[in-house]
Amino acid sequence: MVMTQTVAGDADALAAAGRLRDAVTLVTPETDGTDLFFASGLTGITVPAAFGGPQCSVQTLTEVHRLLATASLPLARLLHGHTMFLRALTEQGTPGQQEYFFAQALTGACFADLGTVSPVPLTLCRWRNGVYRLDGESSGRIRSDWLVARAVLVDELAEETDEPDEVLAVVRRDELGITTDSSGTIRLDGVHVAAVGVVPWSTLFDRPTTFRARADVTRRALDPGADPAALRDTARTIDAAELAGRPWRPDASGCQASPHGDRGQSAQ
Repeated sequence: MVMTQTVAGDADALAAAGRLRDAVTLVTPETDGTDLFFASGLTGITVPAAFGGPQCSVQTLTEVHRLLATASLPLARLLHGHTMFLRALTEQGTPGQQEYFFAQALTGACFADLGTVSPVPLTLCRWRNGVYRLDGESSGRIRSDWLVARAVLVDELAEETDEPDEVLAVVRRDELGITTDSSGTIRLDGVHVAAVGVVPWSTLFDRPTTFRARADVTRRALDPGADPAALRDTARTIDAAELAGRPWRPDASGCQASPHGDRGQSAQ
């Protein structure tokens, strides 16, 4: 078993990304580098310092994405969805959720974003006793032990609640009701989700945050034609806004992201 490395700060994160980039170029198609990624320490680089993480800057996060994308775009996309879930958790999670999932990330756990395969959204139905069920279809290859699905919240009990319209449902890949077929379709049929695995999503965009700006700059870093200097400038502006506790102002860096995000945007 490969032990997960410890990333202590920004310099360590950049060094780990460089090592991973070099190692991934040597792997065979059968091994694809996911185990190397999980052991690299990069899954924990955005965990807040209050929870034992290095809380790396957006500049570092963007450069890590850029470096990894030069060797493996699938792994870079996996990291992107993972870090955006952790950011949503930072913004929206309860202290209990944050403590549990951040600890998982620091030990190499990766939270893979699930897209949808049809216009019909995934649904999360609230049952009694704090248990939910997840239903729907997605597509792709399951590359991680943890899956994050954006779902519409419905209430089987027809009770009024103050819960958001959409949530992120977090489940283990081996949960009963998760199946895949040869076409790459992932089916979720009555998958049980504990209350700790339900993170508000739609309400994230009810206030100005840097969430969408982070998503945009790190996604741009996956493009081999992106200008590294422009990425650094945008990331530096986001870091400054977060450090000062200011609401995000898109025109401050030239980024066109809405300060309230986009409810149609996936967690990735």
